[in-house]
Amino acid sequence: MNPAWSLVLTAIGVTGLIVAGRKKAAGWVIGFLAQGVWASYAIVTKQPGFLIGSMVYAYAYALNWRTWHRGDKEAEPEEKTDEQRLFDLAQQMLAISSPGVSLLDRARYTEVLVRFSKTAAAWEKENGTERPARHKMPKTSRRR
Repeated sequence: MNPAWSLVLTAIGVTGLIVAGRKKAAGWVIGFLAQGVWASYAIVTKQPGFLIGSMVYAYAYALNWRTWHRGDKEAEPEEKTDEQRLFDLAQQMLAISSPGVSLLDRARYTEVLVRFSKTAAAWEKENGTERPARHKMPKTSRRR
């Protein structure tokens, strides 16, 4: 058997890994398809170890493709709702203002802040009041 077979098959497999390393799910498909040729090579050269190896590799390539393919669909950014943005903001505020608080307490405080903010917004809407505009505090100079 010509040793070029194994070199060409190795090159195809490495190409698939390089493409996958560039975050392209097609790399896993290339590797999976190469395993069919590796299985043929194993049968022609009467090397059952290669046949078993190609089946294991094909399974791994298929799993990785499936995982990456699902990940591509999940990677599409979804528009956050106002409630999600409010929740994120409350969590950030608590993380900055209370760094020593446990995660459970922080989650509870976040829920309270979100409820308070919703209640205040509903009250303002119902009563037709607007929040006062923020005024800048005048700069004071300290002279001694």
